[in-house]
Amino acid sequence: VEDRVGVGVLAGVEGAVAVGVLGVHRPVVVPVEVPGDGEMVLAPDVPGYKRFVFRPVPGGELSYAKAEYRSVRGLIRSGWKLDGAALALEVTIPANTTATVHVPAAEGSKVTEGGKPAEKAAGLKFLKHENGYSLFEAGSGTYSFGSVVK
Repeated sequence: VEDRVGVGVLAGVEGAVAVGVLGVHRPVVVPVEVPGDGEMVLAPDVPGYKRFVFRPVPGGELSYAKAEYRSVRGLIRSGWKLDGAALALEVTIPANTTATVHVPAAEGSKVTEGGKPAEKAAGLKFLKHENGYSLFEAGSGTYSFGSVVK
């Protein structure tokens, strides 16, 4: 599949990644590297990006995706790559903000951060596993997650 750069919003743009919002907030438009079909969600959880959500959705021919957004609080960045059933996800959360990170993970599989169990990583709090995702609350910083998705 030919690499290209696309821009998407919640409604979606053909040939681009859909980047959406939660609740009643305005859609966020984020430049995304798009090799195929799939989705990546980067959304404010409260106005002003004091708190936000990362939710990658691997699918179709999509093997990687990258997105960044320069919010009023700083640079928000996410990128993931799928290699077979192994997923690598990196997120950057600006100072004085928090995020809920949805890490795609098969039921019962271990999620790592920096090669160690994510539940023990500084700045992370495991919330729950639901619908194929392990959810973590994360403070400011850059995190490198690993998981098995199938």
